[in-house]
Amino acid sequence: MAASSEARLCARFILNFTEYAINVNYRVDTWDSTAPRGSRTPTDVNGMRQMLLKEMHRAFHLTRLLTAAGVRETSVRVVLSALNKVHNSLRDVCYREASSTDQDFANLRKAASEADKLLSVLDAYAHDIADFGVPQTAESQRFEHDMARATPPLGSRVRLLHLSDFHVGATEDHGTLWSNMKGEFFEDLDYLFDQQNPCHAILFTGDLVFKGTANNFNKLDSELDSLIGHLEARTGVSPFLLAVPGNHDVLWRTDKKYKNAARDSLEAHAAENLLREFWDNAESQLGHAVELAFANYRKWWQERGNKPRDCTMDGKLPGEFAATFTAGDLKIGVVGLNTTTVQIGEGDYEEKLLMHPKQIGALFPNGIHKWCADLDISFLMTHHGESWLCNDAKDVFRTEVYPEGRFALHLHGHLHEAHFWGKESGGAPPRRYLQGPSLFGLEKWTASGNQRNRIHGFVAIEIQRLPDGSVCFRLFPRKKHDEFQHVVANLDDFYLLKGADYTDWLSCHPRKALSAETRQPTP
Repeated sequence: MAASSEARLCARFILNFTEYAINVNYRVDTWDSTAPRGSRTPTDVNGMRQMLLKEMHRAFHLTRLLTAAGVRETSVRVVLSALNKVHNSLRDVCYREASSTDQDFANLRKAASEADKLLSVLDAYAHDIADFGVPQTAESQRFEHDMARATPPLGSRVRLLHLSDFHVGATEDHGTLWSNMKGEFFEDLDYLFDQQNPCHAILFTGDLVFKGTANNFNKLDSELDSLIGHLEARTGVSPFLLAVPGNHDVLWRTDKKYKNAARDSLEAHAAENLLREFWDNAESQLGHAVELAFANYRKWWQERGNKPRDCTMDGKLPGEFAATFTAGDLKIGVVGLNTTTVQIGEGDYEEKLLMHPKQIGALFPNGIHKWCADLDISFLMTHHGESWLCNDAKDVFRTEVYPEGRFALHLHGHLHEAHFWGKESGGAPPRRYLQGPSLFGLEKWTASGNQRNRIHGFVAIEIQRLPDGSVCFRLFPRKKHDEFQHVVANLDDFYLLKGADYTDWLSCHPRKALSAETRQPTP
């Protein structure tokens, strides 16, 4: 399809969208004057208003694709999809049987007014395209200027880095093998992070080292210092570091008492008396063995710098924490829990790991709800995914740790391969899970021990405040693919937008809802 034909097709979409908006304005005026007060709920009206502004902003950014020297057919489809979503949002505002107060109607009318400003610019631009084809540079600049004036200001944009399963000390030549990958890793970080988009925090979901020895942790510190130093030099921001322990971060002991406790740990999930003693008595045999196994990790975590100032480490189990930090105008919370607790010996621990309400209770003696209410977005970190918990622990996880809407995302690792999915039930906000790939994995060996199929990967997370005050996020999954010499977008394990290296934006459901009117524009 020729560029001019594509442009005219986009123009038709925009003109049709304008007609929808004219109809919506009429409906809003009619609704304002005739709808009985109290017949609709404020929640529904404000929810539709937020959706309207969010989709308006998305439509603006996608329409900017038209300012390129030639408009691709894929861009046409994206614009069509965005405008259809906006149309559906506007239609819902008009016909939803819900209600509102005087202030809600005023907010809705304000949203319609903001939409009018955007639509008038889009309408004029569409006519230019229809008459002259793709606009020239001067016209594109005018369009950008007009859209900037008509678009409500965005809030802060923040990027985080999710790493997992580094396995420092896995082999004698780990340092040599990693050095071959390190340059490519840092080069890709330079692509994702810069002074306009710095990394504000590194979230490490376990297996930082291989055997939990003091020497392993010393080597880990050297690598982390190099990573944080590189990001700070590149972006001007020194990222925070938050980590949870994995099964490789423990140090197995050889004394008989420890081995007996490790043997019992395999069946702890099914032994009621043993479980009660473990959770109620820190001096129990299993509790004492856990403390010994995590001694080096606990010492490393307590002494390691780069943590946020507001970081509570009084967890029930070693390595657990609750941290908050501010980046731009976003207040972000992270909870780290220890799922490795009883995996302190040999054996298959799948569906045998533990989780208890006391793990949340120790970090939040006054309740977690108040903590959540003061945040814009929050994340949960563990090493293992939910599937590794025993049945009782899964129930605790879903009801006490991660009920719907508490966290935007559960970050974990352990299985080395990347995976991203969500679970939704009964219309509640979905639980979302991000299983991070291993930063450094040694997966397959030949009999001679020479062949190595190494898995390398990580995920960057971008958080954005929208004009209506709501917050969303998207993922930049990365992978060292066997067929490429460099780190590339992970198209194998994630659904990415066509032609892009990131997922679509995903909304979160913070306990704190801030309206756009109370937000000051970000300079």
